[in-house]
Amino acid sequence: MSDLATVVMALAAAAGAWTAAPATATPLALLVAGSVAAGSLLLRRPAVLCVGVALATSGLAARSWAGLHPPARQTWSGIATLVTDPAPVSGALGTVVRIDGKRVQAWARGRTAGDLADRLAGERVRLAGR
Repeated sequence: MSDLATVVMALAAAAGAWTAAPATATPLALLVAGSVAAGSLLLRRPAVLCVGVALATSGLAARSWAGLHPPARQTWSGIATLVTDPAPVSGALGTVVRIDGKRVQAWARGRTAGDLADRLAGERVRLAGR
């Protein structure tokens, strides 16, 4: 690969990340982008590699942005996975839980805090709250 092709590929990666198109964030689109990039390496086609890199970075950037949006504030009940060990903070018990693939800070007080105090990261617990 020439120096010019390397620079073009870096620019394609930057352009793909800048656009962050949600349509490229699906698992199938990322698989296609990876296949295009791998195939271009086997066939020694730098231009096709640039397209695959642009598609892959666009999809990965879109997935990164989607992960930054917190879930809507509402009442919720269900099973959550503890990401951190519960720890006392200012008269409450705080921890980070994973709900539907997102990390959410959870706080418990009173009897609920007592029930949660002996749990460890990685355990699944039933929670209800807002």
